[in-house]
Amino acid sequence: MTSFESAKKLFKLISHSPFDFFIASCFVIVLATVELPLPIFMAILIDNIIPSGDTKNLIFVGLLLFGFRAGASIFQVIQNYIVAIIINDFTANIRKSMIFKMLRMPYQNYLNAEAHGMATRFSEDVDKVSEFAQHTIVFLIRPILSFTFIMTLMMFWNVPLALYCLIIIPAITLATRLIRSRMQMYSLQQKVCTEKLEIKIVEALSNIKIIRAFTAEEIFHKKADVEIENIEKSSISFKLWSEFANKSIEIIRTLNQIGFIFFAAWQVFDGNLTLGGFIALQTMADGVRSPIAQIMFYFTNFSSKAVSLDRVYEVIDQKQEQEDNHHLKKLEAIEGNIKFKNIDLIYGKTRVLNNITLDIPKGQMVALVGPSGAGKTSLTNLLMGLVKPDDGQIYIDDYSLRGIDIYSLRDHMGVVYQESILFNNTVKYNMLMGSANATNDAIWEALEIANAKEFIENLPNKLDTIIGVNGIKLSGGQQQRLSIARAILSNPKIMILDEATSSLDSTSELEIKMALDNALKDRTSIVIAHRLSTIVNADKIIVIDKGKIIDSGTHQELIQKKSGLYYELYQTQTEGLENYKQSK
Repeated sequence: MTSFESAKKLFKLISHSPFDFFIASCFVIVLATVELPLPIFMAILIDNIIPSGDTKNLIFVGLLLFGFRAGASIFQVIQNYIVAIIINDFTANIRKSMIFKMLRMPYQNYLNAEAHGMATRFSEDVDKVSEFAQHTIVFLIRPILSFTFIMTLMMFWNVPLALYCLIIIPAITLATRLIRSRMQMYSLQQKVCTEKLEIKIVEALSNIKIIRAFTAEEIFHKKADVEIENIEKSSISFKLWSEFANKSIEIIRTLNQIGFIFFAAWQVFDGNLTLGGFIALQTMADGVRSPIAQIMFYFTNFSSKAVSLDRVYEVIDQKQEQEDNHHLKKLEAIEGNIKFKNIDLIYGKTRVLNNITLDIPKGQMVALVGPSGAGKTSLTNLLMGLVKPDDGQIYIDDYSLRGIDIYSLRDHMGVVYQESILFNNTVKYNMLMGSANATNDAIWEALEIANAKEFIENLPNKLDTIIGVNGIKLSGGQQQRLSIARAILSNPKIMILDEATSSLDSTSELEIKMALDNALKDRTSIVIAHRLSTIVNADKIIVIDKGKIIDSGTHQELIQKKSGLYYELYQTQTEGLENYKQSK
């Protein structure tokens, strides 16, 4: 992103509050003009009033000076207040935009490691962009106006001294040009390393069980140390170059000031400038140098702040799952008929699904069976609209998925995964994920269907009990029954169960199976299972291998064939169970 594009996007964000921005601009203009008469009053005071001993005018000018200063202070407070409103509103808007896009960007984006580092952009980068926006008002707009007004006044008063003040501009520009590119480089390095560190920390905390089990703390510690050291190096380098830039500006400003004093004093010696004029022009020169320094400070830091703006816009500019769904059909109600027709799906160079055709009539339970990586979960991801097929069509009640508002379709779906995905909040909060407007009665009814009502009633605060991160305060079976209750709360017509019982013991599996029998009644359901005992009553079993459907039928039909992948899986599981019993 070029500097012009960065500035354009920044001003677009700030101008979301046009009235506040207009009022702030008015106060900036007032502040830039209110101090203009002060040097003139000083010249009159020194050249005329003091030599003549005019006490009356001395008091009058003194009161005028006080009035201008007091007025400037009042306007400064009001301007700061309005700027604070603009910046806070700006920060809130940009965070809202980022959250909106984070929750709606294509599913594949979440599979990248960078997705886990977005919290850094949401907090640190947004803060930097907010600071950038504030500096735009304080260190760019106001200084430009102040410079313009004061320089115009100086030109009318003394052209040579006014032109001398302008020498500072090319001097500072040349001195800071190299510094700006260095600051941008180290700023980007710092942010990338911080994001990598955050990803590693999230990964470590999410998998702390495995780390403890394999005593791998030292491995992760060393990995984190590397990123911390990289952050430290880039941060020190950035601060060094930033300080170098500030001191360069300060030195050039001081040299210009000293030269101005000698140049102006020479004019006083020659009788071309009065002492009052000398003081007034010296004050104006400071008023010119200060805005120039502020503007140069702004542009020196522009590149590093623009890095944060770029990273924020990488999120805001993300495409949504469905960019424009106004023309798409919203499904108010469905029967639950599903059809996959000639579906192909390719990830990278790997063909995950190959010419899949499958009809699932409403109310039927269809099980997907096959080895890991066969394409079972990819099929359900396609149905939910998380990924799009490279070829073929998916139909819901004769409506093509390509023409359906995917969010309206998901309203008619319930999903239960192998790992119960629960939030560190109350039971009720977790249940309302399934239906935001559900009543307590509806929640209890769903819990009863999922055989979860009894253990919820025994919790200390029932529905208002905090269940911990990922439901850690509940047993595995309880977590899964709560997940099932959540999935059926909205009374979905389609249920998807992805290895919902594979990680449970036999007792828990039986409890879950009973809950599922209730949950799947009169619903179209797709069940992915490795434990074949959970799908023996399925209306149809689809056997998938290497992205193709290689067999189908009921449990009995597939077993009676005495051959094929399903029969081999059944034999393996049955023999394994018998061998286990004999060993006991």
